[in-house]
Amino acid sequence: MTSHSSTPNPDRSGAALRQALDMAFDIRFAMVSIPGARVVPRPMITQRLDDEDRLWFFAPAASELVRALPGEHRLLLTYADPGAQRYVTVEGGGVVLRDEALARDMWAPMDQAYFHGGPADPALRLLCVRPQRAELWAQDGTRLGQYARLLAAAAGLAPPSPDPLKRHTVILRRD
Repeated sequence: MTSHSSTPNPDRSGAALRQALDMAFDIRFAMVSIPGARVVPRPMITQRLDDEDRLWFFAPAASELVRALPGEHRLLLTYADPGAQRYVTVEGGGVVLRDEALARDMWAPMDQAYFHGGPADPALRLLCVRPQRAELWAQDGTRLGQYARLLAAAAGLAPPSPDPLKRHTVILRRD
């Protein structure tokens, strides 16, 4: 993947997309929002990244986000891992569905804390997001190198970096 600082040229390769989505899945926790809507963004756990590059979430049927999604709707997912200096945004079409078999396939024991009835819980919905664009920001170099650059800049031995994060833009092959 090519890095860019201020005006990125989008990468349209499948490998670059998968790298961005793998990073998002590794972070797991996303703030999910509907751009332009008056729905409060909601934190959600990414349950699965499938072979078709779709991201899956469990969602409560009564949540404001689920109620605001009749049919397919544009969503924005924001992932952040400040400790590792990794940040990912994913834009795409989202749809809510009820599929007990798929919920069972993605089910983990910890999900019981949110949906007491298990995969058959009537309050459980699946949110499927088909990404169309992803952007990631990641720190270049090792953590030791990052601290050395910060100390050198603080001591006046090196110019400060205006933006130590490198931005990568990925646009998917589908419209």
